[in-house]
Amino acid sequence: MTTHEAELAGYRACKRCRPESAPGTPAWKGTLAHVSRALKLITQSSPKSLKINQLANRLGTSDRHLRRLFARHVGLSPQAVIMNNKLNTAQKLICQTSEPLSKIAFTAGFNSIRRFNDAIKKRFGLSPTKLRSQKEGNTTS
Repeated sequence: MTTHEAELAGYRACKRCRPESAPGTPAWKGTLAHVSRALKLITQSSPKSLKINQLANRLGTSDRHLRRLFARHVGLSPQAVIMNNKLNTAQKLICQTSEPLSKIAFTAGFNSIRRFNDAIKKRFGLSPTKLRSQKEGNTTS
């Protein structure tokens, strides 16, 4: 008998063993299910349009609670994860395309060239131009 058939027959779910939270279901994963879903939404969303409060609303929680869950399960804030995705996208575009750096900055989700340059320098220790020329130098040797 399936759970659906049992419910139709008038049976109730046990309050002790909670079969609706069987292994593999989101209820069984607990708060990690929120974090997993948030990470999936972050990777699928456009980096320009992603806001933490909108992400939290979509998950049915507050942005403060979402930040706490990320700190516990990921060790980073949602904003840090989003920035990491932007930087990974930017690096990939810098190293694999010949697009202008200004276009790459906006495609990766940065709102200004200055923030893009600062973030790339902070992460890679090189300006975007030097990062690209280093890539070009490495491919020819």
